[in-house]
Amino acid sequence: MAHLLDDDPKLRIETEVRLERIKELNWELEVGKKIRNLPALQHSRNTELSYRAAIDHYRNVGHCYLPVIIEQLAHYLTICAETTSVPTLRVRLSAISAWHRKMGFDDPTRNTKIRNLIRDLAMISEKKKKATSPLKFEELQTIVDHLDSVIFQLKKETARSPSQDSKLLRCYRDKSLILFGFWRGFLNHQLSGLVVEQLNIVPNQGMTILAHDPSSQSLRDFFTPFLKHYCPVKALQDWLSIGEISHGPIFRGIDRWGTIDSASLNSRSITLIVRSWIEEVGLNVDFTGHSLRRGFASWAVKMGWDIKSILEYVGWAQLSQHHDALVKSTPSLQAFLTCDIDILE
Repeated sequence: MAHLLDDDPKLRIETEVRLERIKELNWELEVGKKIRNLPALQHSRNTELSYRAAIDHYRNVGHCYLPVIIEQLAHYLTICAETTSVPTLRVRLSAISAWHRKMGFDDPTRNTKIRNLIRDLAMISEKKKKATSPLKFEELQTIVDHLDSVIFQLKKETARSPSQDSKLLRCYRDKSLILFGFWRGFLNHQLSGLVVEQLNIVPNQGMTILAHDPSSQSLRDFFTPFLKHYCPVKALQDWLSIGEISHGPIFRGIDRWGTIDSASLNSRSITLIVRSWIEEVGLNVDFTGHSLRRGFASWAVKMGWDIKSILEYVGWAQLSQHHDALVKSTPSLQAFLTCDIDILE
């Protein structure tokens, strides 16, 4: 073959041209494949599929017609809002908008009524997200009683396994965390930031601890009294004793072998810990980082605390955003702080 090419220069040139063309075709194929796999085009295809599904939902599930009637679209959005998130509704509106523009119709999603409706639905959704379920005192009792039962059973074991030792430690820690968070009305990030060096036990009275105050965005002393039942101070002392914690963070992670971490639990971990016990005892509480504080405020209202006392003790700066958790009542803060009240009454 090489000999023939040498003898015929014209054939050699044609062969080289064909080889170059083959290389170009291969390159074009590779580039085309890469272009088809570009994220932007993939996103475009995903958007097309999403829009198609949204139009199908509007027609088949919503039993609505295209082009849309404004009143019909408003009714569709209102009904869907009961079970569908606002971002999903916005995607469906975008799909409806794209369909009308493609077909040459006026865009109904620009109608003032539809714009105001989707804005109102977003505001309602945001308020629902911000609403916090309180951990009620009765629910606190259920969880702590269960923890005490588990502790009692584990302490009866004469030869505990490492996993049992780990669970025993977690029970002491979690009991202390829940009781202290409830009775002091602390948020998760406040519990996470507590350290032993800022703790001071006052005999026959209670305990003071330096912690972050969200209302003033500074550190201040918080006092927690000894209680006859479900005492946060006693629970905290028990945890520090069994955990042999003399300095550093109070609430820490514990691995499966019972080794206590040197770092503090973060807010997310605290939420997951409390939720796990809520689930274990079969309660229906949508626990968040504010649930312990709201739960204490609800208990204080039932016990007759006045609003000003609750705001001061819990650390709320103003009433406006917490009015749903409080009602006007009679003062009894002093009785609580001096341990002259039975919390089970």
